[in-house]
Amino acid sequence: MEVIDLWEIDSAGEETKQRITRESRRINMFVVTNTILGVTWATTHLLSHNPTETVFVRYVFHLLFPIQARFLIVFFNLMFYLAVLTMVAHAYQTIYTTQHVKFQIYMYKTLIQKMTDRTDLEENLIYDGDYQELTESSLKFLINRHCDFIRCRDNALLQMKNLIVPFTLGAVVITTSFALSLLQDAISWRSCLFGVWTLLTITSLITAGHTLEDESEKMLASFSIPKWYTWNIKNRKLLLTILTNTTRPISLKFTDSFTINYTLLVFIAKALYSILSVFLSTKIRKD
Repeated sequence: MEVIDLWEIDSAGEETKQRITRESRRINMFVVTNTILGVTWATTHLLSHNPTETVFVRYVFHLLFPIQARFLIVFFNLMFYLAVLTMVAHAYQTIYTTQHVKFQIYMYKTLIQKMTDRTDLEENLIYDGDYQELTESSLKFLINRHCDFIRCRDNALLQMKNLIVPFTLGAVVITTSFALSLLQDAISWRSCLFGVWTLLTITSLITAGHTLEDESEKMLASFSIPKWYTWNIKNRKLLLTILTNTTRPISLKFTDSFTINYTLLVFIAKALYSILSVFLSTKIRKD
């Protein structure tokens, strides 16, 4: 997170601190559980004595390397552990980045709330030079901080753009493989375990992107809390600037039609349903 300076959660107040701590624990628990699920799947493949699940790989090894075939098959099964870590690395990276920015937005909104802490008579505040200078300084700081959020998002997109295409293609290949296995009655409980693990990983990635977008949209509503009518014209113009900036939510948007949020999750669910429906219909006709 070199693009943005992370604030300490102690600076945000007890309520915000507890919220961040609670959500961090949930994320850590999910990451540990999901990783264990993937490692369990890889272990079951290593210990499996059913050759039908890797029949093509076994055939190639016996054809090209008949003497070393047994060793290569064991080595191939060990590579599933590397595959597990590689497949979730991109999702975990995205979760780490988006949730850190989301937590910073929590603290950002706390600063907005603090701008209403003055207890002076409202009709006197507009003539209070110290109050206006403090408000101006706070608004400029909030504008710069929001720009930091944008830069962090852009940096995340820059890192992800080279990986999102193979990640998406991998999901398509996995889905097609499951559909073909279902059509041939070759699906096993290990395949189901892998499917659940894959869906959990994809769902967590999309949820992370959506929660960031949702929280950034709430920033706009947060600026209705300060008593802007006690500000001078210069500060009201600064408020208008930041309202314009926060109108567009901070989202992981690659194209106009490809944004990591729940809309993408619904699209994936519909696509999965369509693919499985086609293959199930074909299977029923054959039977």
